[in-house]
Amino acid sequence: MASSRCLRDANHHVIQQTDNDLAAQQAATDYALRKRLHELERALDELRWQKQQVMTSSCLLLPSENTTYCTRRMGRSSIEWPPKRTFPFA
Repeated sequence: MASSRCLRDANHHVIQQTDNDLAAQQAATDYALRKRLHELERALDELRWQKQQVMTSSCLLLPSENTTYCTRRMGRSSIEWPPKRTFPFA
């Protein structure tokens, strides 16, 4: 009878330890996935910002190449050429 109880306690301990290990592994995996998703979102935001900067620069440098995009994105009816530039040190 005592050996049966000891065996049940040992089995219960192994099951509890396995549950704890699985929970810890799941928490670590969830954290890694959330971290990777955050990194991907930041990278995507950075690429979108860079694309916007390149397109805005191209509107100022080459307005005749992409007039439709420039008028839509820059909110102008026509592109001014040469662009008016103000320098803080002038």
